[in-house]
Amino acid sequence: MSAPFRFRHFIIFQDHSPFKVTSDAVTFGCWITLPDVKGHLLDLGAGTGLLACILKQRYPRWEMYAIECDAGACQDAAFNLSALGIPSHHFSCQDFFDPWPSAWPQKWEALVANPPFFINDLPNAKASVAQARHFSSEQLPRWAALLAEKLTPDGRLFLLLPVRHFTLFNTSLSRCGLFPIDCCYVRASPAKMPHVVLARYAFQNQPSKTVSELTVFDDDARPTAEYKRLVEDCYMENYFS
Repeated sequence: MSAPFRFRHFIIFQDHSPFKVTSDAVTFGCWITLPDVKGHLLDLGAGTGLLACILKQRYPRWEMYAIECDAGACQDAAFNLSALGIPSHHFSCQDFFDPWPSAWPQKWEALVANPPFFINDLPNAKASVAQARHFSSEQLPRWAALLAEKLTPDGRLFLLLPVRHFTLFNTSLSRCGLFPIDCCYVRASPAKMPHVVLARYAFQNQPSKTVSELTVFDDDARPTAEYKRLVEDCYMENYFS
């Protein structure tokens, strides 16, 4: 039985999900920036619903929706989302290639996703993890086309990607007219190479995109001031004590 993860403003229950709360996902949710206007955001592959919960707390004017295909994660996500007042009909337990609920928006001002990391890799040995996370490279062009079809012309696509697959995703997305505008490379410590990249895509190919880096811990394994500023309103006050 997995203990719930307590954040400053909400709790994530994760008993049934094959993937639990991760620091990368929290960092991603805190890094995403939305305009202070009403909009519709969809989290594709929501897992426990963590990203939608973080963003609903940060941007209460936005309508949050979520799709998840794993039955266990769906159980957790449905509970977590409803606890923050996100209506049950804003959540669908299904594969994202299946038709989305007809009552949902046809176009979205924002799409967010933490896609499967195991493209062209061996699936995880744990069956539930492998089923939830394995992603064939043959699916990627279809997935990219779906995102491009569903995003409004001035919409924002946010992805959390492993650095080793960043170019592969960019290739498929650029063929659909989506280009990385802001990229933040995240490294665990100064001595380590960046392992994930947080990226915002849009329907514009800017010659000079914004590229930054975020280091989570310093050489003494203490959270950096930059990282603490980013996530301080999400984690509990004593999280870094």
